[in-house]
Amino acid sequence: MTIDELKTHIFEMRNGLEEDQRNLADEMEALDPAAKDFADLDFEYNFISGQVAAFNYVLTKIGL
Repeated sequence: MTIDELKTHIFEMRNGLEEDQRNLADEMEALDPAAKDFADLDFEYNFISGQVAAFNYVLTKIGL
């Protein structure tokens, strides 16, 4: 795998995670913030946020 292929793969993974975040946010909008389902989705949303931040960091280090 070349560095360009790696960049593309990481970029696509990050974009997929961002799409997952948007979908979770849409699901959360329909729920009561006091509901357990909301809390579960919020946990997952924040977990994915960390993954996106990590990918963004890697992408800045490899020059994308």
